[in-house]
Amino acid sequence: MADQFVTEQVTVKRPIRLCNPGDKNGEGILDPSAHIMCYKIAAQPFTQRTVLAQNQFGDNYLRIIRPESLCNPAAKNFIESDLQINHYKCYRARALNRFQPRTVTVQDQFETRIGTLIRPVLFCNPVDKNGEGILDRSAHQTCYKFQADGSPFVSPTINVLDQFGALDLRTIAGTCRKADLLCVPSLKTELYDGTGGPASYAWRRGRGVAAAMTAVSCRARSARRASTAAGSWTAAASRTYVAWWRASARRRPR
Repeated sequence: MADQFVTEQVTVKRPIRLCNPGDKNGEGILDPSAHIMCYKIAAQPFTQRTVLAQNQFGDNYLRIIRPESLCNPAAKNFIESDLQINHYKCYRARALNRFQPRTVTVQDQFETRIGTLIRPVLFCNPVDKNGEGILDRSAHQTCYKFQADGSPFVSPTINVLDQFGALDLRTIAGTCRKADLLCVPSLKTELYDGTGGPASYAWRRGRGVAAAMTAVSCRARSARRASTAAGSWTAAASRTYVAWWRASARRRPR
């Protein structure tokens, strides 16, 4: 796999997360048939780095800690899809500036739910898997911990087909347990310290995020533009996803 941080071989271990297209606060859904299936990976040792992720929730300074998952485009419940979306490599991330929790209304194919975004926990780069290329190098995702309201959720049983399933003629079947993350389209700028290397966490904490950092853009130029003011974000092809933890998952013949 090759993304904007590193090229490496990883071991794909197990399915961990299904992402439904989500309508956040009535903004609509670009393609209701395009889902994402995420797998836990075992990766090589990773050099932590700092990025500025900009989206409709403002500026998020994130410490990228380690690789967490590989996410494939996927079809759900045997509904065909063109799947014109990126593969993503997602990293555990920690916020370096204060994120103000906020309430959002999210509708996906399972339910409509009001909940609170707590903090950013994952950052996802588009990734080239096995030389298949990347559709949109500027399209990143920042995933926020989503704490839903207390109303009960009826766990649906679903079938998912992605490239891994197609390779061995089997689909993934399982039960979704709860909405866990909300992932929103983001722009990324990787931040560097004065030595030319990735900004160290200790250096950043001592000097402050906004001062004395040189920004090196790692995204392609596009029609997308970000503003530091929350709510001022516009994108030509925004894709928001609701990520569901799976209580169980198994592979079975189609």
